Amino acid sequence: MKTENRIVLDYAMLCALLIMMVKLMTGAIVHESLGVAFTVLAVVHLLNNKAGLKNVRKKGRFVVNILLLLALTSTVVSGMMLSVSLFRFLNIPYNEVVYTIHTSSAYALFLLSLTHLAMHGKAIADFFRKRKQTKTEGIHE
Repeated sequence: MKTENRIVLDYAMLCALLIMMVKLMTGAIVHESLGVAFTVLAVVHLLNNKAGLKNVRKKGRFVVNILLLLALTSTVVSGMMLSVSLFRFLNIPYNEVVYTIHTSSAYALFLLSLTHLAMHGKAIADFFRKRKQTKTEGIHE
């Protein structure tokens, strides 16, 4: 996947995550729909970056990635159990413990996502710097 498409994918994931964090403003259907979309985008992101997952030379990144995967899995499973719209057909009764797990996992997912983004900050900045430089050079030719 081209770097530009990866940046768009990452940006879409970040936007979905930010909007999901304000469920009171969006309502359950939007929250759950964005959750499904975020999960699909995360799987695509993982598949596009599987080579990086195998590289354990940078142990900090590896640990953050494993924690991200655990937080995502926990958030998705507990979210499906709490669903009041998209997965209501599962007929799972509301459970306060599952709600606590979902909320805690979601906050962990958010913080770990920001950490993951910060760990790749230099690469992202380099991409935009090169892109700006290429556009500037095109203007002067």
